[in-house]
Amino acid sequence: MTIVRKYRIYPNEQQQQAILQTCGCCRVVYNTCLTTYTDNYRKWVENGKPQGEFDDTIPTAKEIQLDGKPWMKQADALALSCARMNFVNALNTFFKSKKGKRKGRKVGFPKLKSRRKSRFAYQTSNQGSNIRFNESNTQIKLPKLGWVNVVQHRPLPDNGTIKRVTVSMTSAGEFHVSLNIECEKQLPLLNRYNSISDPNVVGLDMSLPKFCVSSESSDDTRIKYEHNYRKEEEHIKKLSHVLSRKTHYKKVIVDGVEKKVETENYKKARKRLARLHGKVARRREDFIIKLALYFVRKYDVISIEDLDIQAMSRTLNLGKSVMDLGWGKFVSWLEKEAEKYDAFVYKVDKWFASSKTCHECGSKNSALQLSDREWVCPVCGCIIDRDRNASLNIRDEFLRDFHGCCGVPYTKFKRAGGESAATFRETLKQVFSMKQENPNPKGKGCH
Repeated sequence: MTIVRKYRIYPNEQQQQAILQTCGCCRVVYNTCLTTYTDNYRKWVENGKPQGEFDDTIPTAKEIQLDGKPWMKQADALALSCARMNFVNALNTFFKSKKGKRKGRKVGFPKLKSRRKSRFAYQTSNQGSNIRFNESNTQIKLPKLGWVNVVQHRPLPDNGTIKRVTVSMTSAGEFHVSLNIECEKQLPLLNRYNSISDPNVVGLDMSLPKFCVSSESSDDTRIKYEHNYRKEEEHIKKLSHVLSRKTHYKKVIVDGVEKKVETENYKKARKRLARLHGKVARRREDFIIKLALYFVRKYDVISIEDLDIQAMSRTLNLGKSVMDLGWGKFVSWLEKEAEKYDAFVYKVDKWFASSKTCHECGSKNSALQLSDREWVCPVCGCIIDRDRNASLNIRDEFLRDFHGCCGVPYTKFKRAGGESAATFRETLKQVFSMKQENPNPKGKGCH
């Protein structure tokens, strides 16, 4: 299995310059590969003759160096090879998306990377232990950079091997290193298999003012969400106004050539704004991680709606409020932490009428509006809180699917190797995969 660790690094001025130069060289390799491929494709269209596989038309990093760019030899050779590989992967992704072989939204054709707008990052591989930590774990050795100061706030996994490293710089001028570590598959921290017949289930409904509403009222005191962007919006607006009034570029003469250089005052104002945005993002991420850990440790199953966050942000002028929640990242962390704690995340279909269905009698109120936060059921007369009612319905939807799945005893489910499914999560994954393959076997309870 692959584990990712991201650490903050503190390179000196020479190392910072080397990082930025390597990022620029990788950008040149990517753009050269893209330009060469499009030129060859245009010739193929004009002549009507195939040019062979597209891999043959993409130059290697060494060919680009020999083609009038000797200064690229100062960069890490493996980083340049990774830049070429990234272009090949982007091209493959485009073709798969165009043929309908890729899930998700359509992906466009690769574009040229801008010198000013592209992300400052590059990837490199570990060969011959050229990437390693010192004995005290206070420095990391990187190719072409040497020993760089690092803050290892989380220990590395035991018996892990570093495979790939990504060095990046944020817009605020902070440097990070992300490590892809290959290690043996670890057992979950908990084993909930004993509760397979009667799992502890919670339903979560996304809420704009409260982040989420749980089907268990005892969780309300734990969910204390602050709208971080809204809280700092006036400060962000002020710094953005200051930045807009700064002179962006000034003209200087370097070696007899006139160039545009970013002014120092503009750099300072841009970094102040970027640091504030980073502060807001870190606060949001900290809340999301702690809340995800709380739910996966307390409950066996977390039932949520499979929402299209991007579509929700584009409707009813709710874009800023929806994106301020970070619900998509919360779901990702739920799934990630659930694997560690042997919990299961169940996604209810987004078209399920969780808000309009009365939890007490099951009747559907089609006349319910989005502004109605509390409503009275026209059938049973029950006073219903909209968000709490939705979370209860989301929880019960999992229980209906769970108790009506195929009628097969859970002890009969096997692993791929023939062994019994030893964990709670593995068993439930097999239960619902069988339901999808055979939604109504012999007229039994699946619906």
